[in-house]
This record gives sequence, structure tokens and C-alpha cells, in this order.
Amino acid sequence: MAKGRKLPVVLTDAEIDAILACFNRRYFTSYRNSLMVRTGLATRMRISEILKLKYEDMRLMGMAYRVHIHDAKSGKDRILSLPADLGAELGKLAKRQGCDCVGLVFTPTANGAPIQSQYIRGMMKRIGKRAGVPGFTPT
Repeated sequence: MAKGRKLPVVLTDAEIDAILACFNRRYFTSYRNSLMVRTGLATRMRISEILKLKYEDMRLMGMAYRVHIHDAKSGKDRILSLPADLGAELGKLAKRQGCDCVGLVFTPTANGAPIQSQYIRGMMKRIGKRAGVPGFTPT
């Protein structure tokens, strides 16, 4: 008999609000991390897709951005929708980083090293624990 697959944990609005309230958006790293989490929650993007996201892959279409993910899982492309307000926040992130909305959305760290997926996983686990949502894990 085939083994059943576990259904993903669906967060309530209150849990999402508790998670996002844990970030001190005054500091750049925390602001960037909150946007990575918001992007993942809004689009269900995988961590690797979030880290590879480029401004060139986002197009405003009506009330949302269309995001083209290149070489996703199994080498397939896919199209996702990103809320317009979150797209505007990503534009503010670019200005805060001093770039012109080209290249990677989530740029390397202050010392120039790329953001590692392990860092994101650990950060999400810590934030989930602090927010009282221990089941908060990345996709």
C-alpha cells in the first residue's frame, strides 16, 4: 500500500500577523527578512526561488505582479501572482539597498556573501517559535 502524503500546515491570519509582528523593520536585515517571509507566504515560492528572484522577472499586470520563475523544481518554469502592495514594498527594498530595481531582489549580505537557504530556514524556525507558531516552516 502506498504511503499517504502529509498535507501542508495552513496558517491562520492571526498566526501570520504574529509572525510578521516579530520583525523589527527599522533594521535593514530584519526588513529584508520580513519581505522574504511575506513573499513566501503570499506566493508559496520555495526558498531557492525566493533567493533567485530578480526584478526583471516581475511585471505589473492590473492589481498584481506576474512573477516568472525560471528553472523551478524539475527544471520547469512557472508563473505566480504577487500582490501589488508587496511588489511596491520590494521596490522600496531596492531603493533602501541603493539599486535601480535590476538584478536579484534579495541581494547578498553586507559582507558580499550570498544568502544561504539554511539561514532562511533557521530564521523562519526562530521567528515561528518566537511568534508561538512552532509549525511555521518554509516550503
